Parts: sequence; structure tokens; C-alpha cells
Amino acid sequence: GHVHGGYAVEFMAPERLRGEESDEPADMWSAGLVLYAMCYGDLPYHSDDPASCRQQVMSHVVLTGLPEWREKELRRLISSLTAREPVARPTAVEAEHVSAQARCRCQADAVARAAVRSPQSLLPSLPPPEPLELMDASSPLAREQSPPSKILRIASASSLGEVEALSVTDDAREERNAVEG
Repeated sequence: GHVHGGYAVEFMAPERLRGEESDEPADMWSAGLVLYAMCYGDLPYHSDDPASCRQQVMSHVVLTGLPEWREKELRRLISSLTAREPVARPTAVEAEHVSAQARCRCQADAVARAAVRSPQSLLPSLPPPEPLELMDASSPLAREQSPPSKILRIASASSLGEVEALSVTDDAREERNAVEG
């Protein structure tokens, strides 16, 4: 890229190139060009000659017709960030709001397209259920395989919501009874 006053000309707002005072609107212009480069894989202004590149930025020729293959909201956001007049550009907060709305719409559109293609794609994938083996609870085999029963007591310890939990197994109870008995 070409450098002017320490900045890459391709990313400089026209008012900066004219030497005017600039602040957030000029930064929004630069953000719009960064977004453009991220989305389209290129910069809108091309020239081997720095003066020609500067003239393209100043005349604002290229950004008037953004490629149609990108989402409308994205094209609209880039166009607003790179508006010719600084007062017409959104602030960073406004740009974030527009960007968030566009992301929501794009995500909703993607979900809707997926639902049309394959409604099952919206359902969570779960492993197949394991076969159940029914067993008589009184059978010795059922009693041998079952884990020791646990008693869980939960009591409120204070009005601050602290909770104390105590778990006692049958084995621990038997040990306690043997010691006491």
C-alpha cells in the first residue's frame, strides 16, 4: 500500500487525505475498508501510483457498487461506514448495533435454510437408547448388581443460602453400628 503521513492511503478517509481535522468518522471509514477487505478479499482502490490511489479514495468511485453476492445487510453496513460525508457515517456504537442485527438475521436465515433442506438437522443428535433388561427386583441377581443405596440429606445452614450436604452409604452405617455395638 501507499503511505501518506504515516497512514496507508487505501484506508484513509477522504477528509484525512485533504488534511482536515478527523476523528471517529474517519476511523469508521477505515473500519469499513477493513471490513470490505475481510469480506471481499481485496481492497476497492487499486493503483501502482500513489497519486492515482489517492484520487480514487477522494472521488469515492469504487464503493458505490458493491458486489451483489454478499448479504444486503453487510453491503449496507460497508456503504454506511464509507459514506462520502463524515456526518453520514455511523458511530462505533451504531455500527456495532447494525452489525449485531445483521448477524442475527444471517443466523436466522441460515437456520431457516437448514430447516428447509433437512428438518432433522435442527434436532440434537442423541445416541440410540440402550436396551432395557427387566429383572424381578426380588431376584438375588438384581440385589447383587445394585449399588449400595445412598441417603442424601440437604439442609439449609443459614439464611445466606449456604447448603451442607452429607452422603451416608449403607456400608458406612454398618461400620458405625459395628463400632458402637
